[in-house]
Amino acid sequence: MPSIKTSSVAPVSHISKAAIPELITEYPQQRYHVPQPVAPGTFISQKSSSDQESKVPLLFQPFTVKNLTLPNRILVAPMCMDSSQDGFVSDFHLVSVGAYSLHGAGLTIMEAAAVTEFGRITPGDI
Repeated sequence: MPSIKTSSVAPVSHISKAAIPELITEYPQQRYHVPQPVAPGTFISQKSSSDQESKVPLLFQPFTVKNLTLPNRILVAPMCMDSSQDGFVSDFHLVSVGAYSLHGAGLTIMEAAAVTEFGRITPGDI
């Protein structure tokens, strides 16, 4: 088995900073404006707006009903997805309704559920 010469390779500590190009030592974020992340469903006021315009609209203010507090007043109404298997919730339901929640809706309502098989609106309902 041939031996590998390690003496020709300089350790990293011996490389001068001048030998490394500037593009490698700089971070690209320093040259570009990177906006701070904002939670979905929140109000973003403009810096150059007046006091009246920077006031948070009622839609984006928290809403409390008894002991339930919603982060905003954006509600997603129930929809008949028509995609259940034998009346059970599927992964499709969790992903589609969950997407509304992840994108900032304060409240999402799944869909109407039948008590018995004969009470369903269509065969694909829950």
